[in-house]
Amino acid sequence: MSKKTELHPYEVPIPTADGERVAEVVTIMVEVEWDEIVREWLLTPEAELQIEETKARHMGLLTPTELRSLREKLGLTQAELAELLKIGAKTWTRWETGRQRPSQSLNLLLRGLQVGLLTPHSLRQLDSPAKDWTEATQAKNESPNEVSMTLPHTDDASWYEPGVYEEDPLAA
Repeated sequence: MSKKTELHPYEVPIPTADGERVAEVVTIMVEVEWDEIVREWLLTPEAELQIEETKARHMGLLTPTELRSLREKLGLTQAELAELLKIGAKTWTRWETGRQRPSQSLNLLLRGLQVGLLTPHSLRQLDSPAKDWTEATQAKNESPNEVSMTLPHTDDASWYEPGVYEEDPLAA
């Protein structure tokens, strides 16, 4: 027996950055299915993901789908990426499924990974306790124009050229 489904409007509350208030309410159309037991329309799993992605997008955060794509692009398991970012083992899983969202600061780091300005290799190097960054820091202070990079202002990553940013600028 197939379940009866329909599209219904759903008001998505978009929280403020601190999560204390609702910044705005966005209405989207989501699929719901009729449940004979409770005799109500219930959200489908796809609708729940759509709601979480709407919240993330309006908050400027990577969506669960983008997070999963990023991890797959990096060729890492959820556990490996969690270790790389120094977050709890289940945290990445919750982000990827939309049950939680990364903070704005971690989202910035994730965007760097997404566009290739950061690599797993460079993050591992920065985490290395044996590495002395004094020389690299001094070189940057002495010749800031030779070491720094200015990115074009754009809302998309069409400027990004694969292979250009893959080398590790922090390697001594």
